[in-house]
Amino acid sequence: MFVTSEQPCYYKFLVVKKIILRKADHQTNLRIVVISFLFLFGKTATHANEAERLSQFNLPGIDGKFYKLEDFDNGGNIGIVFLSNHCRTSQKFQKSLIKIKDWIDGSEHNFFAVSPNHEKAILPAEEAYSDLGDSLLEMSIRAKNENYNFQYLYDGEKQLLTEKFDVVTTPTALVFNEEKKLIFKGKIGNLKDIKDIKDLEFFKYLVADIDIQDVKITKTFGTSVKSKMDGLNFRKSLTKHSKETVRLSYGDKEKIDFLLNFKFGKLKLFYFWKFGGKETLENLVKLSSIHKIYRKRGLNIITICKEESENFESVLTKLQNSQLSSYNYLMKDVDLSALTRIAQVDLEQEFPILLAIDDDNKEAFRSVGNIDRTILRRKIVPLLDK
Repeated sequence: MFVTSEQPCYYKFLVVKKIILRKADHQTNLRIVVISFLFLFGKTATHANEAERLSQFNLPGIDGKFYKLEDFDNGGNIGIVFLSNHCRTSQKFQKSLIKIKDWIDGSEHNFFAVSPNHEKAILPAEEAYSDLGDSLLEMSIRAKNENYNFQYLYDGEKQLLTEKFDVVTTPTALVFNEEKKLIFKGKIGNLKDIKDIKDLEFFKYLVADIDIQDVKITKTFGTSVKSKMDGLNFRKSLTKHSKETVRLSYGDKEKIDFLLNFKFGKLKLFYFWKFGGKETLENLVKLSSIHKIYRKRGLNIITICKEESENFESVLTKLQNSQLSSYNYLMKDVDLSALTRIAQVDLEQEFPILLAIDDDNKEAFRSVGNIDRTILRRKIVPLLDK
């Protein structure tokens, strides 16, 4: 916290100094003098340092351009909101930030968003409540999907701006006045106040026209920022996943009917494929990564390979190379009438095909041919959120 009244603090310092000087040696006295100087005049130095830290960034945006402080300086207050795609709390404030940007447009105040996470340090399961990761490309997709009207910068590679202001959680909001002095650091607001932007603390400080001397600091809540140092955990996760047992069984009507009718999880993806299909390995790898992201939330994947039994080992090897530790079956001619009645699809004609069956045993969606991983994730998340 910055000191709001210098005279009382100076008086307190003199009292403490007199007590210490009675028992201190010359070296201690010198230290006290230095500390007093820093205490009384450090406030101005701190403000200067803040302005310097704020001005020293040049970060890529979602439009392919690089941005500096002057690109956002309209002469008034400047806000920075640290967001991350995979953070549930960040997602909840997206619409509020869009409304805030609409409200301040044309004024002297401005703000921009920054993604602070190193994209390769986020564990698969940490993306379970998001349809996107935190790469610059995925940031641009999120901005397009949600109609962001504010600039979204990527600081995940070197995290220079993130570290300068000790940002450890997303979302975290900062507000600087026209002198580039920090006047607010903390949460965007309370989730219960999300319907009216005027109740959000970030908004109040961003549009404040009065001279604020103190910095307001509030506790943040959300998701911890991931740095390159966290990449070790990511690599450990990859190693762990590579050691998971991948099994292949012979399928029959009873097994498939059981998997179809038994209530487990929230969403089942049935993937029908042939060994020689050109999309085979690529699709299996995509399904494997999606399975690792969402399985703890209730996603189950069942692969059914239509192939002769003599190719059992070859099919198993392909699944192992994909690290797809789901329910995997090999079956040539089996009655799948129960599934085809639900999905109303000709499994003899359409290969490969992905059928999504929800917990009410109804078809949620389907995909034929090459799987688009981004589109598939966007379809999965709302179904798991039910």
